[in-house]
Amino acid sequence: RVTFQPGLYYIQNGGLSVGSQSSIVGIEVTLFFADSNSTSTFSIQGGASAQLTPPTDGYTKGLTVFFHRGNSSNVTITGGGNLQIYGSLYMRDATVTLGGNGRMIAGSQI
Repeated sequence: RVTFQPGLYYIQNGGLSVGSQSSIVGIEVTLFFADSNSTSTFSIQGGASAQLTPPTDGYTKGLTVFFHRGNSSNVTITGGGNLQIYGSLYMRDATVTLGGNGRMIAGSQI
């Protein structure tokens, strides 16, 4: 289990993949996928889980996930993956795939 402390996380050159029954928890975090191409991906697979909430103040208040405007990567939740996310998700050019018993609970704007 990985726990993110509150704050902004700058993700570049590879993305974030959670799998094999692992889990991540991030309370009051913003994940910024910085690549302008398709190299920054986000996936929850293989029975993994993620629970994410946005900051309650500051310049990223209410924003949980932000993909660079030119990033057309996939956001994938499959194979029993479980994503519980709150706040806004900005993924203008990305494709969100939910399948293979993947589950997403979103109290969010996508």
